[in-house]
Amino acid sequence: MTFNAIDVETANQCPRSICQIGICSVKNRVICGQWETLVNPETNFNSINVKVHSIQETDVRHAPALSEVYGELCERVHGSILVHHPHFEFHPAIPVQDDC
Repeated sequence: MTFNAIDVETANQCPRSICQIGICSVKNRVICGQWETLVNPETNFNSINVKVHSIQETDVRHAPALSEVYGELCERVHGSILVHHPHFEFHPAIPVQDDC
């Protein structure tokens, strides 16, 4: 079986504030590729999120925006089974903000 596992980190409580994307490609139970990129979410960082993933605003200042990496992301997962965690990681101190 071949699939791609994807994980994202967010800058704040908004699910669209992606500041890092990682993909792990697996074929027949063996990791056959990995890709990750920092993403400039073009928004403010919440200190609680930073505490969780250690990515600072300064780390992504010169990183591409999501719109700039979207094409490569699509190419990497196109036609494959894609697995991921729930739509947004729950942390009791960070209320999810869906209207952002």
